[in-house]
Amino acid sequence: LDGGGDGYAALGDAVLHGALVVPPGVDEGRAVSDDTISRLLETRHARALSYYSRAAQKGSARGAFAAARVRARGAPGVPRDRKLAHKLFDDALRADPERMRWPVFAARAQLRCEEL
Repeated sequence: LDGGGDGYAALGDAVLHGALVVPPGVDEGRAVSDDTISRLLETRHARALSYYSRAAQKGSARGAFAAARVRARGAPGVPRDRKLAHKLFDDALRADPERMRWPVFAARAQLRCEEL
């Protein structure tokens, strides 16, 4: 997962969208119950946020932007925190101003519209 944190951001995307659900013990050949998979899907926002946060700490603009989007919306297990979302949008913009200029602009505009 080298590469300035973008690998963690990609893992966060996979977890958030339900593409990566790996319950404990599955690699040992143990059967996994439907309840376990349901619980993992229910907590996917919080688990994805942890990957996005790791990516942002490593300087990934993509990770900071994704963490900001999750924080701005809020989700099960992730309280809505618009102030932190604005800070994370700033981090994304600082990390890669060229690539993040328009996505951050659009996300902030949407956040401001929701605040009205």
